[in-house]
Amino acid sequence: MSAQISYFRLGIFVLVGLALIVTGVVVLGAGALMKTTIPVETYFNESVQGLDIGAPVKYLGVEIGKVSWIGFVPEKYQMASVDEEVRFGKFVMVMVALDPGKMPTSSGQKAMSLLRERVAAGMRVRLQSSITGPTFLGVDYVDPNVYKPMAITWTPTCPYIPSAPGTMSQMVSAVERLAAEIEKAQLAKLVDNLNTAVLSLNGILNSPEVKRTLEGLAAASDKAGPAMAEVLKTVRTLNNMLSSQQRNIELLMMSLRKTGENLSAVSEEARNNPSAVLFGNPPPRINPGEKK
Repeated sequence: MSAQISYFRLGIFVLVGLALIVTGVVVLGAGALMKTTIPVETYFNESVQGLDIGAPVKYLGVEIGKVSWIGFVPEKYQMASVDEEVRFGKFVMVMVALDPGKMPTSSGQKAMSLLRERVAAGMRVRLQSSITGPTFLGVDYVDPNVYKPMAITWTPTCPYIPSAPGTMSQMVSAVERLAAEIEKAQLAKLVDNLNTAVLSLNGILNSPEVKRTLEGLAAASDKAGPAMAEVLKTVRTLNNMLSSQQRNIELLMMSLRKTGENLSAVSEEARNNPSAVLFGNPPPRINPGEKK
């Protein structure tokens, strides 16, 4: 009989524990569902690789909300023409749920007016990548004359904060611009032209006609005056210098040619794969027990 009472008490204890757990889950879940948030939207004309729903949104480093939706603009707004479909179809739309308790703002119409003033002052949303953590959205201030809001043809249904290029996007753009400038400069062609010019000059100086002229001038030096003797001395010095430095000139041309080829290779790699130029390839994997 005592064993049956013990089992009955154990059953009651388990049921009460499960009821408390279910009640806690329901209360906490209801609190999260009933929590008021402010929907805000922004658009990116760049890849949002690494950004996921639930990612934090930080205003000057302070978390003020989370990403609630990621998609393309035509999924939310009707485009008026095929041209708009093509133009804005590549724009990524991100919805954000802001916590009003963490936002330094007011409520109602005053909050909307304050938001417009902040956007006019340079408030922008950036895609931020953390070395130790996931990608998130950062809200900070930039020069409004440099990073102007993108022109859109629809009326946002939620408060709209324009975006600005993220740090990674700016770095990739810088590499691409550098590659374009290197390609535009055509350094390899310039080195080839310089090499051809030096070789042509070297051939002219070593030609039989120039040698006979120098020899004739040397033979006439005994009959020439002091001024002519100085000129001939200078010519001899120039001839000797070019002859002695011929090997160095050839080595210099080879180095310039190699530099031009390397710059051309860097330009091609930067154009095809900018991220590899910035970060390089990962180190080779070493299995446990293997030596480097």
